[in-house]
Amino acid sequence: NHIYKPKFDTTLIRQEIVLQKSSLGPLSIKEWKLILILALCLVLWAGSSIFKIGSTIVAFSAILSLLLLDILVWNDIASNSAAWDTFYWLSIFFAFANQLSELGISAFIGKTLSFILEGTSPIVALVALSTVYYFSTYMFSSTTSHIVALVGPFMSAAKELNCNPFLFTAVISSFSTISACLAPYCCGCLAIYASLPYVKQNEWFYAGILSAGAHFLIFTVVGIPWYWAIGWL
Repeated sequence: NHIYKPKFDTTLIRQEIVLQKSSLGPLSIKEWKLILILALCLVLWAGSSIFKIGSTIVAFSAILSLLLLDILVWNDIASNSAAWDTFYWLSIFFAFANQLSELGISAFIGKTLSFILEGTSPIVALVALSTVYYFSTYMFSSTTSHIVALVGPFMSAAKELNCNPFLFTAVISSFSTISACLAPYCCGCLAIYASLPYVKQNEWFYAGILSAGAHFLIFTVVGIPWYWAIGWL
């Protein structure tokens, strides 16, 4: 709130929501159809291991159902430029992440870091590996692809450098999620909000750097004494 103060009065927004809701009236047939399709998608996605249906097929079937049931027309989909722009850039970063793993680049990065940090103390190695891992999020468009591509090689490097396995796992686990704030494309769900024109791109990156500084400050001021108290340092 101190960095980006809300520009709207929440009290007025609440009143406006109540007024708009009262003017909507009962749910229409199309809205009931939409709710049914969404509920089915959630069930199929959550039970993918049971139904053996891929998430892509579920999403495609949902879009097809929306068109066939006259809930949407094709122009509604084709004219959503923000969504297409998001899909375009996310697909590039997903492909990039897959190639990092398939070509062995991720493993090479881990071995290189292990070689560079050889001879340093475990604490120095842990800090260096954690920092590189945190900011490597810039190269990925989802937390999942980031974890899949780099956690294994970084864990292997930490083991070779005699880092405390419990401490390194705790730090990496935290950094895997909180580092998604660095850029508007670093997390799949974040890209949806970033595609809206409310916040400028440079403001996203600026806020990401500030958040990174706050994260490292908290881990230094609070984390180090805590990890020392539980015997991990």
